[in-house]
Amino acid sequence: MQEKVLGILLAGGQGSRMEASVNKVLLPVAGIPCIARSAKALSGFTDHLILVYHAGEEAGLKSALDRFPPDCSWSLVQGGETRQESVFHGIRKASEAYPGETVILIHDGARCLVSSEVIQSVLSSVRRHGSGIAAVPVTDTIRFASEDGRTGETVPRAGLYAMQTPQGGRLNMLLDAFEKAAQDGFLGTDDAAVLSHAGYPVYLASGSRQNLKLTVREDLAVAEALLSV
Repeated sequence: MQEKVLGILLAGGQGSRMEASVNKVLLPVAGIPCIARSAKALSGFTDHLILVYHAGEEAGLKSALDRFPPDCSWSLVQGGETRQESVFHGIRKASEAYPGETVILIHDGARCLVSSEVIQSVLSSVRRHGSGIAAVPVTDTIRFASEDGRTGETVPRAGLYAMQTPQGGRLNMLLDAFEKAAQDGFLGTDDAAVLSHAGYPVYLASGSRQNLKLTVREDLAVAEALLSV
């Protein structure tokens, strides 16, 4: 059976820190909704996209992708209470529709500047090692601090990486890892943590500092400036 590549695109971002009244992935970035840019980027590498959404936001997402369609088929599935539960919903949807040799790329819809090079790097790692996590080396000085703001020791930067998305793996491996996390009551900060919890090796792939996640209002201006270069 020929390998399939599916994208799970998380579209449940909030707008509170963006000072926006709508889901931040629906905000325009240089005239195109953030989620549509993310979908377009992934669709060049995937056979199908599964968008995971918050209840009540289905119509807005459909409208965005109808106006700016990706280059592959796509469908919607409602998410859960947490990011991890939402990813699990997407993985189960993928396993029902595309059993067999399938690669999954999990991507945050708010990272709309992800490049083809980053996606290809993650895909190559999955095909070689079974997993691939976009990441960049930490360059800032990191220090421990107490609750009152007093700093402690500096953390050595050697070997420290900041995780990004896409985060990818084989479908059967991801399904097993997320099922184990649910059974154990384990809640990880990302998909790499869920894989690690289940005992699967996690391999890093080349991310990019331009692969920023839209979080605060200023990020919109940065994203639009990067697109104009």
